[in-house]
Amino acid sequence: MTIDAFVDNGYTPGREFSEQLLLSPEFTIQSLKPILSGSSRLKKAELATEIANCQKN
Repeated sequence: MTIDAFVDNGYTPGREFSEQLLLSPEFTIQSLKPILSGSSRLKKAELATEIANCQKN
């Protein structure tokens, strides 16, 4: 059995943690697209970065 889950390797709280979490297998591109309008052409990494950049610290 393979476990494919997010592991916090000591990411900096805030934007970096959020981006890494959104890039994890727990989130698909289909689950991320509704969060950000106009994101239909973005790849998962681009979408995770854009969403993480929108968060308030």
